[in-house]
Amino acid sequence: MTQKPPPMDEKTQALGSTSRGPAESNVRPSEDGKTVYVANIQTDAEERRALEGGGESADDAFPPPARSSAQRLPWPARDLNRERGGENAGALGQAAPGSVPGGRDAEETILFGRPVAARLAAELPRQSDPASQALIEEDLAGKVDAVVGWVVIVQGPGKGRSIEIGVGANSIGREQSQKLRLNFGDTQIHREKHAVLIYEPNSRRFFLQGGDVRNLTYLNGELVLTPSELLGGETILIGQTHLRFVPLCGPDFGWP
Repeated sequence: MTQKPPPMDEKTQALGSTSRGPAESNVRPSEDGKTVYVANIQTDAEERRALEGGGESADDAFPPPARSSAQRLPWPARDLNRERGGENAGALGQAAPGSVPGGRDAEETILFGRPVAARLAAELPRQSDPASQALIEEDLAGKVDAVVGWVVIVQGPGKGRSIEIGVGANSIGREQSQKLRLNFGDTQIHREKHAVLIYEPNSRRFFLQGGDVRNLTYLNGELVLTPSELLGGETILIGQTHLRFVPLCGPDFGWP
């Protein structure tokens, strides 16, 4: 006695009706008699193309919908694609859309007055010596001024030490914030702005003026009451510390 397949619901009948033959030819009951498998579903258009021996496939007839330009990849994937696009474009000698030629920021700030050698140093390989690498990074960050001269301690605490003078106003004191820091044990030197040593780059001239403090500043034994020009070789007395001024820049030389 032939066993009849279980009755189909409306959904199964609809799927089966899309095939060439009767719906029952595409429906196969499972062993438990509950699950129904649907197979060999084929549209009339697909059958016609298969019988004619070629033509477009079902994938060509029903291409996947194009992704809207408003749909964007997640951030990590989009950034990765952008990097790959830049690499591919660079290999072809072309710039990727939205990228900056040469991989540099279009709004990169060029520090005023920085030597060309400092900018070229950014392209050099990292130094194996941490101290040397730290000096290069400080210079590239603009934390180090071009040296225009020195003051050398010739008498008092810190005798024999030299301190570099930079462009502009160099305040003298014992605090870390002072450009010319004299923290060698002379407590008669004020913490901040005991005096100011100035280098004016346009005229390449040096000046010394006293600070707004109680203790005084002397130049070659004379009290400094107004800005006094320095020519080189002068002795500056601050507290108990004697400084000799040694210029580098002047009429014959100056940084561009």
